[in-house]
Amino acid sequence: MKKLFILCLALMLAMMPAGLALAESILIYGTVVCTQPQPIVSSAYGVIEQINCAVGDHVSAGDVIATVSTHKVYASTDGTVYLFGEPGEEVEDIVEEYGAVAYIDPANRYTMTATAKNANNGTVRVIPGETVYLRCYKDNTHKGIGMVVKVKDGKYTVKVTEGTFLKGESVSVYREQDYSYSSYIGRDTMQTIDMIASTGNGVLVRFHVTNGTQVSKGELLYETVSGLFAPGRTNHESVDAPADGIIAALHVAIGDELATETADAAGAASSDGQTTQTAQSTAVAAPVQIAELYPDDALRVVAYAPESVLYSIQVGDTVYVSCQYIENMGEPGSGTVEKISRIPSAEENSIEAQYAVYIRLSDVGSFYYGMNVVVATVAN
Repeated sequence: MKKLFILCLALMLAMMPAGLALAESILIYGTVVCTQPQPIVSSAYGVIEQINCAVGDHVSAGDVIATVSTHKVYASTDGTVYLFGEPGEEVEDIVEEYGAVAYIDPANRYTMTATAKNANNGTVRVIPGETVYLRCYKDNTHKGIGMVVKVKDGKYTVKVTEGTFLKGESVSVYREQDYSYSSYIGRDTMQTIDMIASTGNGVLVRFHVTNGTQVSKGELLYETVSGLFAPGRTNHESVDAPADGIIAALHVAIGDELATETADAAGAASSDGQTTQTAQSTAVAAPVQIAELYPDDALRVVAYAPESVLYSIQVGDTVYVSCQYIENMGEPGSGTVEKISRIPSAEENSIEAQYAVYIRLSDVGSFYYGMNVVVATVAN
């Protein structure tokens, strides 16, 4: 052990800048540790869609660690869309003010449901999907074309695809465009379809269409996401690194669902068996931890100084740190003694008491978490 100490000392002195290799230089040994791990949390609730890092990766503040699925709202019919609100706003607030996030004025705004009867009041067979021809009963001035979309219990529903009618007017239905007596298959009152409202939950993330444009049924209109978001936050579906550092652990995988955590408030029973507080279970909204980060600012060297040299090391001293097992590391990195423990470590095989010395590195880029290092210092 003594020979190893002398050898390491010689190596360290040789690596030091000129003028620093003083006669009373000492060596202590330590490890790069993280003194304050930081959780990486998701403010959004949903399914993990993508993970962009692995354990051991170094990330920068603001890097997207993972993304959470959004709720996608699609057009329920063809028509003209009208949009309200802005990305980043709460859907609840938008709906309270405007009634919806989007309204669709249907391209086919008329509909009617008639009984399948011919001109002689006999039952006729109507087939879903067949084209029919429409004419108002009063004066034959309003005409149009429709399609049978539903048949049930002797009645059928017609979606009007062409033509303009008045709400409430009586309209006859024909199989032939010449409106012949023999092709008559029913009559009923024309109804108009109101604008269709779309809402959602959480925060409005983004629009995919432009206000006032024509949309098709099934087209993506906008996305929302639920969660706990700080005011002014953008990229609500992303989980960002809060600081520069090393990914120490991942607690989720792609496809995992992030949900609200639950806290139980149980009732307390007195000595006579009576409950003094009603038991209840309350859902407590809280960000969900998805990973753990070892921030660069929290990386320290913890070296152990035997009591024989303890008073040669002072808080604020500049020290020089190099890897214990990498010979060609180059110039030692510098650091500052930040704290010295006043309680010895539980080192059973040591003759002398060993005290932890915490060293803040000037540049963590050359060091890895868990690395064994040699610390050279100069006695006062």
